Amino acid sequence: MTIGKKLYLLVGITTLLIFVILTTYLSLRINPLITSNYADAMDENLLNVEAMVNLEVISQKEKTFVAGNLAMNYLDKTGSIEESENDFVYVNNVQLPKWSINQNTIQNNFEIVDAIKDYGVETATIFQKFNNGYIRVSTNVMTDQGARAVGTHIGWDSPVVQAIEKGERFQGRAWVVDRWYITDYQPIYINGEIKGILYVGNTEINYSALSNYFATKNYLGSGYPYIVNSEGIVTAHPVYAKNGKEIDISNEEFFKEMVQKENGTVVYDWEGGEKTQFFKYVPEIDSYVTV
Repeated sequence: MTIGKKLYLLVGITTLLIFVILTTYLSLRINPLITSNYADAMDENLLNVEAMVNLEVISQKEKTFVAGNLAMNYLDKTGSIEESENDFVYVNNVQLPKWSINQNTIQNNFEIVDAIKDYGVETATIFQKFNNGYIRVSTNVMTDQGARAVGTHIGWDSPVVQAIEKGERFQGRAWVVDRWYITDYQPIYINGEIKGILYVGNTEINYSALSNYFATKNYLGSGYPYIVNSEGIVTAHPVYAKNGKEIDISNEEFFKEMVQKENGTVVYDWEGGEKTQFFKYVPEIDSYVTV
C-alpha cells in the first residue's frame, strides 16, 4: 500500500472515530434532555386535564347544592304533604300510604319533579320510606329503556339512607340507576317524622363533551388524553367514547400497573408500537386521567 493510501486510510479511520465519539457524546448528552423535556411537557398536559376535571366536579357540586335548596323551597311552597291512614297506592306492586299535596296524589304523579327540572335541575326524585328502605314514588330519572325509574329503591345499608335517618343532608357522589351523579338528598318530614327523601342530581361529568374536547388535542404529534374509571371502563376518549363505544381495558397489563401505582407512568406495547402513559388518580371521580 502506498504512503498516500495509508494516509487516506488513517485520516478516514480517524474521522470515523471522531464522528462516532462525537455522536455518542451528543446522544448521551442530548437524549436525556429530550426525554426530560418530553416528560415535562406531558406532565404539564396531565396537570391541565386534571385541573379541568376538578373544576368540572367543583362546579357540579356547587350547582347541585343550589339545586337542592331550590327544590326544597319549591316543595315547601307547593304545600304540606299529607299521609293517609286509610288510603293506599301501589308503586311497583308495593303498597304504600297515600301521599297528597292540596288533594293531589304524589305517588306516580310527576308534576312536582318535572317542575323542579324546568328550573334547570337535571334530575329530581321523591322517595317514600317503606320496609326495605326508600322507594322512588315520583321521579324524572330515566332507565336505559327510556322509562321513569319509579319503583326502584335505595336500601337501609346505603350511606344516603343512613344519613337521612339521622336527619342529615347527604351530598356527594352517588350511583343513581345507571350512572354516577353529584347528588343532594334531604329528609322529608311529615308530622315531625322523617318519612321520605327529596333528591336532586346532576351528571357527575359530561363525559361525551369531554370526549369531543379530547378529540381536538394532539400532544407531541400523536399523544392524546383520556379518562378510565377504577373498573377499567374508558369514560372519555377522543375516539371510542366519542362514538358512543364502551371499551373495557380492565384486563390489560398496563391498566393493572396503573391501578397498582395510582400515579406515574407506564410503558407498554400497543398495536405494534410503544406507548408511554402519564396518569394520575382522581378520587373525586374514582378514575384515572391519562395522557
